[in-house]
Amino acid sequence: MIRALARSDVTRLALLAVPAVVVFAMAYDNGAYSLPSRNFWAIVSWWAIILVVASRALPLRAIGLPAFAVGGLLSAFALLTLLSASWGSSAERAVNEFNRVSLYLGVFALVVCFSRGSRARWCDGLALGISAVAAVSLISRFFPERFSDRGLAEALPEAATRLSFPLGYWNGLAILAALAVPLLLRAASAPGPIIVRATGVALLPALSAVMYLASSRGGVGTAAIGAAAFLLLSRERWWTAAALAVGGAGCAVAVARMAERSAFVNQPESALGREQSNAALLDLVVSCLVAGGAYAVLVALLRGRRAPSKWIGIATAAVGVVALLAAIVAVDPLSRFRDFKRPPGEALIPTDDFVRSHLLSANGSGRWQFWESASDAFQARPFRGHGAGSFEAWWAEHGTLAVFIQDAHSLYLEVLAELGVFGLLLLVAAFSVALLTALRRLRRLSSGETYELAAPTAVFLAFVAAAAIDWVWELTVVSVVAFACLALMVGPLPESGGRDRRLRLRPALVVTGLTTALLVVCMQAIPYLSELRLRTSQEAAARGDGTAALDAAQSAQAIQPWAASPWLQIALVREELGDLRAARSAIARAREHDSSDWRLWLVSARLQTKLGDVPAARASLRRARGLNPRSPLFHDG
Repeated sequence: MIRALARSDVTRLALLAVPAVVVFAMAYDNGAYSLPSRNFWAIVSWWAIILVVASRALPLRAIGLPAFAVGGLLSAFALLTLLSASWGSSAERAVNEFNRVSLYLGVFALVVCFSRGSRARWCDGLALGISAVAAVSLISRFFPERFSDRGLAEALPEAATRLSFPLGYWNGLAILAALAVPLLLRAASAPGPIIVRATGVALLPALSAVMYLASSRGGVGTAAIGAAAFLLLSRERWWTAAALAVGGAGCAVAVARMAERSAFVNQPESALGREQSNAALLDLVVSCLVAGGAYAVLVALLRGRRAPSKWIGIATAAVGVVALLAAIVAVDPLSRFRDFKRPPGEALIPTDDFVRSHLLSANGSGRWQFWESASDAFQARPFRGHGAGSFEAWWAEHGTLAVFIQDAHSLYLEVLAELGVFGLLLLVAAFSVALLTALRRLRRLSSGETYELAAPTAVFLAFVAAAAIDWVWELTVVSVVAFACLALMVGPLPESGGRDRRLRLRPALVVTGLTTALLVVCMQAIPYLSELRLRTSQEAAARGDGTAALDAAQSAQAIQPWAASPWLQIALVREELGDLRAARSAIARAREHDSSDWRLWLVSARLQTKLGDVPAARASLRRARGLNPRSPLFHDG
């Protein structure tokens, strides 16, 4: 019995620690945005799935039909993404996007396998990981000498003001912090030790400080949607409302006190900003402790007492709805929508108090223009799209602003542009099946158990909203948290929650699944190894070792023969070595693999000019300018 108890404790600790460590590690690695980082985590996920299935360590028959349905729809979406390589302009980009989707699918499958009876531990683990990321992010602002900004401030001056460490993107950091709000509300609302419930509320002001210092309207909106969704989905709402009231008051005080120290908020590297940092830190710590302590006292006083009557709840909800409607009318939504649609340059934000001014502004930072361009791309090819990963090239050629972007800042419009209507239908169907399953299950669960399902459902709803207005789909750690919650929504239920319809797992189906998983691992390993060789080549070229640089670039090309980037590196190294004819041949091969990349045509023009082929150079330059007509490189003709 002691052994069984110890084994059970180890399992609980692992289910708490593993998601926390993975989320923190991904976030600290720039959100796992880079290709090698994504490939690494995908390989780990799929190997774990292979070991679980092959060893029969878990009863896969316990997995119900909803999980298989969502997994099947996501698999079809991934397959369509891969197939788009056959009609898109770049097979390399399509394969990379397939690998992104297959990572999320692997996370989904892995969490489904381990979610039975452990939703609370998964929720606590994810909340712990995100809270640790928020803590490190705040420390980097209060003590900037402890962390490097990784050169981000030089590339993006705005990053010196807006908090973005360690993800490297302020909105991504704020949205990740916002996803923790429903998870912390679960810890504060569900029956349990007072210290745990108070901690859930105490951490809310710290998350609000992250969102404020990031000056992220998307983060604030995501937090509001997640909190509202958890409140509505929970069956015993009074504890959630109490946690929101106490935590919200703590957030308001923390942000108000921080806003009073404008130098710390807007010029953190200045002498006055450093001077104000200690007081700002003390205010934040006090706000967290007071909020947590106040909620602990409230729990101790009200525990065991009957909840207010139904009519009091209805009256409170009515007051809340009226207040919300009044707030919507007060902000003049039509005027703010017009401001949102304006190009970025037409709405200047004061720099003396940028963070607060940006939070209160309605400018869309070009999003309306990005969305219009994605809509145009969809209308040009409504059924099959332009191929996964193609929006960057479409925007460069057809966009309306002289800015470089890779993503449409809306998952759904980008999918329409790249994969057409069928791609969007598959993605929306997967999300819809999961949400309908969660809503159906919430009606069957007991009051105490609803918290464990309401929290991940609220997180996923918040992510679905955030993905509509920003590129969090491409910010790996944010989507990994969302897909872990998606798995918790449809994974096996405890016996008290009833049973779903089961899919009969025949041996042939298991073998097919294992074979597919091995193929996915191979698809992830190929670009991973190729990218590592490309980086080796770039490092060798930087130190002047042309022979080693060429050898590594050729190795990358052999590993990933359908990609353009290895041929580009070969051309650049050949050019550096003085072998211009070989360089011209290599860049021609790169263009064959990606004819829509204007940079390849620009390199071609340079090589052709060096070789004295002026007519060909002019043609290549015209092609480069046609693919990116707003680039400052071509303004002088």
